[in-house]
Amino acid sequence: MEYEYKGDMGHPQKIVILPDGRFEIYNKATYDTPSVAGRAIIMERWVDLQGNIWYKSRTESYNAPQYELGKISDSGNTREIIVSGLDLTMEDWKPDNPKKGVYGIYHRL
Repeated sequence: MEYEYKGDMGHPQKIVILPDGRFEIYNKATYDTPSVAGRAIIMERWVDLQGNIWYKSRTESYNAPQYELGKISDSGNTREIIVSGLDLTMEDWKPDNPKKGVYGIYHRL
């Protein structure tokens, strides 16, 4: 079965992250104007033994602060995140059952 993905805020088709922390979220990859734009502030960053980059960030682009606990693979091609309205710790890293937020995984094309 073929599935046509329509794109929405919960599942945007395109995310652009710039080196200075600015980001643009496009519900549809064909949009010229972002659906949401903002700036994330990296609060912590570290590298694990496998070479993955972990970070905690905070953004004020929504009606309330959003926190993100993320992992960027050692290849730089996969980004996994848990996003929450609550500050997150490593104990909250449960991609199969995120109790404090919403889990997402993104792959670079």
